[in-house]
Amino acid sequence: MAKIFKLSETAEGRWRKLNGYRLVPLVRAGTRFVNGELAKRSEEKVAA
Repeated sequence: MAKIFKLSETAEGRWRKLNGYRLVPLVRAGTRFVNGELAKRSEEKVAA
């Protein structure tokens, strides 16, 4: 157990905050993105 704690403690120094953390709920809901931009409904039909 102590080994797992030490590994996580070491890795913690390299973690960083996600840049698009506000978009995570949209991604989980299945929203489409094209080239990193939110796709509009008309673009979704064209891209599909």
